[in-house]
Amino acid sequence: MNQNFRQWYQTNVDVQEQKDAYFRTGKNITWNWSDPSTPSGLKPIYTDNYYWTVYQNYENDTRSRIFGNVEMNYKATHG
Repeated sequence: MNQNFRQWYQTNVDVQEQKDAYFRTGKNITWNWSDPSTPSGLKPIYTDNYYWTVYQNYENDTRSRIFGNVEMNYKATHG
């Protein structure tokens, strides 16, 4: 999320307007629409509305994982 602020977000984007658009519609209303005449229609070109990302596009992976490390030392010859 923070990368988007530095890499894809323009400095003239009104963040309050993006917030209002999300809470008014609950949809991914963003400032950088693709061409509506294309088959993909209206979708963001580079980045999503940040409020949509926070409230709708969050990580919900609930798998438990165990990470470890194993090391083995051996000598190929006597010496």
